[in-house]
Amino acid sequence: MKILKGILASFIFITSVVSCSSSDDEANTSKNCGDFINQEAKGKVKGFDFTNQGGTYTLMPNREYNCTIRTKEVTGGSCFFPEFDPFSEELREVKILFGLKELKPQTITFSDTANAGGTLENTLNFNAKHYDSNTNSNYTDAELAICGTLEITEVNNNKISGKIIATGQKGSTINGNFTLELCE
Repeated sequence: MKILKGILASFIFITSVVSCSSSDDEANTSKNCGDFINQEAKGKVKGFDFTNQGGTYTLMPNREYNCTIRTKEVTGGSCFFPEFDPFSEELREVKILFGLKELKPQTITFSDTANAGGTLENTLNFNAKHYDSNTNSNYTDAELAICGTLEITEVNNNKISGKIIATGQKGSTINGNFTLELCE
């Protein structure tokens, strides 16, 4: 009888561990954005396909770096007041934003819940600037990444190179390689 109770207790314990482990694995898989593709970074934002058009990074007063991957070609300079050709009359500018605490080779995992401290670290957003013809004004729509990974592979000569994969809350995506130039 003791042996039967021991076997039954072991069976219940193993079943509960496997059950918990299984749901944890499902939760982790639902946050998986897939695998990197060795290509120029490309994706879809707000229903528009894009290919990386370069980007910049800037040292902020809080000693973090604000990084931008552009989805449209710019004219008029890439750092301070770039001008963009719109995707459409309503969608003026789209860029992918993320932050770095320091410039070094590193891997960062993105999450839509990582920004609790108010920093850009571990967050990425697909930032779209729209034009409202009714009010003749611009407004910004930021879509946080629900999952993703960024790998900074090289930092030198005022440039950062890496690869990125991310998926946003509303289905925006990016996947591939990028290079950012320092804006001073």
